[in-house]
Amino acid sequence: MGEVQKYLEINPPELLNHVSDYSAHGYRLVQIGCTMKGDLYELNYSFDKEYSFVNLRFAVQQDY
Repeated sequence: MGEVQKYLEINPPELLNHVSDYSAHGYRLVQIGCTMKGDLYELNYSFDKEYSFVNLRFAVQQDY
């Protein structure tokens, strides 16, 4: 059985609230990734707690 993963599409202004919540609940940041998707940057923040992964994902304009 693989790890459980959850993907959440968020808006950029929500990022700090989510990060604070996950930190308060014992999650650790394991990766921040960025890739081009068309003319947008797609960012993915990955958190882990006991092999349960949560991925926060959002896209921004290049000049955000």
